[in-house]
Amino acid sequence: MRFFTVLGVILVCALSSVATASGSTLFARDATNVKLAVSADGQKALITYKVNGVTKRVLASGAVNALQPSESVPQVQFNVAYLTTGLKDKQIWQNFKNKCKSYDGPTLAFVVTACKAPDGSYWAVQSWKYWLPYFGYLPWLPYQDDTAFHVSHWTGPLAELEAWASWIDVGHGATSPHDLIARLTYGGMPVFGYKVGNGGQPQDGYGRVVYIETLDSLLGAGWLRLTGILTRNPSGMLCHSMVPQMAYSSYPSPHIVDAGNGKNYRLYVEGPGVTPLVTTEVADPGDFNVSDPAKVQRQATGKSLLQQWQAPAACTKGH
Repeated sequence: MRFFTVLGVILVCALSSVATASGSTLFARDATNVKLAVSADGQKALITYKVNGVTKRVLASGAVNALQPSESVPQVQFNVAYLTTGLKDKQIWQNFKNKCKSYDGPTLAFVVTACKAPDGSYWAVQSWKYWLPYFGYLPWLPYQDDTAFHVSHWTGPLAELEAWASWIDVGHGATSPHDLIARLTYGGMPVFGYKVGNGGQPQDGYGRVVYIETLDSLLGAGWLRLTGILTRNPSGMLCHSMVPQMAYSSYPSPHIVDAGNGKNYRLYVEGPGVTPLVTTEVADPGDFNVSDPAKVQRQATGKSLLQQWQAPAACTKGH
C-alpha cells in the first residue's frame, strides 16, 4: 500500500484525552455559546462555553506558533487549566479583562470565533468533526459524531497544506487508479514527527495526521471521510491511492469498500504546535486518457511535484 493509515483506535484515545491533555489545542466537545477573551499582554485566553447547558471555562496560556521538527526539543504546547467555581478559580475568571480586538488575520477554516490581541498576535477557536470513521462509514458510536473544539495562538502565516490529484499505473487507461499526494509545511519547512505508534498515530508533539474526505462518491452522497494519514519524515508528504480497501475488523460488517473516487477531495489537519487547523480542496482528475493533452500534463505535473517535495519511495510507486 502507498499510504500509512492511522488506525481507528486512536479516535477512542482522543476522545478520552479531551479533559486531561494539558498541552493539547483540543479543549472541548460539542460546545455551544463559545466566547473568547484575551489578556492585555496577549499571552492568555479565557474561553467560556457550555456543554449540555452547563457553563465551563478554560484558561490557555504559555505557547504561540510552532517549532520546526526536532528530536531533542519538545514542540510548544499550551498550559490548559479547566477552571471551576471554587473561590480561587472564580477570582481568575471574574477578574479577567478581555482586551482582544476585531480579527483581521488570515482566512480561517472551521472558525467559531477569533480576535487580535494587543501584542498583534491572534487567537482563535475552531471546530470540526474529528472522530468520524473511515471508509465512508457513517457514525455508529455516539462520540464519532461529536464536534471537537480547538484553540490556537499565532503570529504570521499559517501552515500550508498543498494537494494534487492525478493517477498511478496509467497503463490501465481509463481504469487507472486515481491518486492523491499532499504536503504540509510551516514557514516553508516540512511538518512531520519522529515517533510513530504501531497504528500510525503520532507519539510526539510534532506528528500530524491529515484527514481525507471525498464528495459524492460511490460510498455515498455528500462528504464522507476516507482515511487519515500521517505526514512522512522528513518530507512532510503523504499519498493515497484510490483503490478498494478492506474496512477495519472493528467496524460494523467489515467488507471491501469502494475506492472512493468522488467529485472533489478535501483534506484537513491540525496545524503544528498551537497554530490553527488548515484545510485544502482538490478536484478529482477524472479518468485518465493518454490522448488528452491536459491529462497527460496533469500526470507530468504530479511527477514533478513528487520530485520537488522529495517524496518517499512509497509515494513514487506507479508514477
